[in-house]
Amino acid sequence: MELAANAKVLRWFREYRAYCSIGLLVIAGLMLMHRAEMRAPAEKTLTVRDAMLKYVGPIEKAISRSGINHGTTKFDAGLGIGVANYIDHDELMLRLRPVLYLPFASILSVTQEQAGAVEAAGPRLRIGIHLGEVVTLEGTAGPVLSYQAYVGKIEQRRDFWLMGAIVAAAVALAIYVGTSRVRMRE
Repeated sequence: MELAANAKVLRWFREYRAYCSIGLLVIAGLMLMHRAEMRAPAEKTLTVRDAMLKYVGPIEKAISRSGINHGTTKFDAGLGIGVANYIDHDELMLRLRPVLYLPFASILSVTQEQAGAVEAAGPRLRIGIHLGEVVTLEGTAGPVLSYQAYVGKIEQRRDFWLMGAIVAAAVALAIYVGTSRVRMRE
């Protein structure tokens, strides 16, 4: 029974080997494209601000919708910080939003222990922001989240995508070459 099932699978791969191989090569190409687009920003392009820490912990991200079913959807944004509003200069806006909440960069995978270290760094911080996420953080005692750690995590993720693309291409080649040599008894 098991031998017949294996023969069916091999027959299917032999018949559709070109499609399977092309599909896997497309997937490998998409992985390489994603890897090429994943770059660490230059340190000088980060928005660096001195801020007063007000909150450290889990935060939510709210997305507003328009149209018939308008409203707001809230998502878990992971761990982040709340800092005194340093953007708005209008007195009314400062009263409406006295604290700005910023998530930590998702690639950093900040843990509760690291969040505790942020809180222990003191109320005055120097934060580096990229695309609305906290990338670097430095307290009075020194850096808590460094730029080098951020770049290291991005390079690690880029290596992961490269290995995935290589594996997908190797499997595509193995399927195409391996099933072309299999002889089936009809």
